[in-house]
Amino acid sequence: LLFSCAGRKMIAGTRIAEETAIVRRALPGVPFAGFYCYGEFGPPAWRHPFRLHGTTFVCLLLRET
Repeated sequence: LLFSCAGRKMIAGTRIAEETAIVRRALPGVPFAGFYCYGEFGPPAWRHPFRLHGTTFVCLLLRET
């Protein structure tokens, strides 16, 4: 799953497709989906409080075990 900040889309315009091209090259044959979001929250480092992050790109990989 790919989550790209809506701010990245506004900044990059049509070049935003380069993000998915990078993922396709790094993970050939792996299906993926995603969407634009706003207000990404998470810790900036391990054991730090959660904060709002802007213009981020997050990739979540899941696999069967």
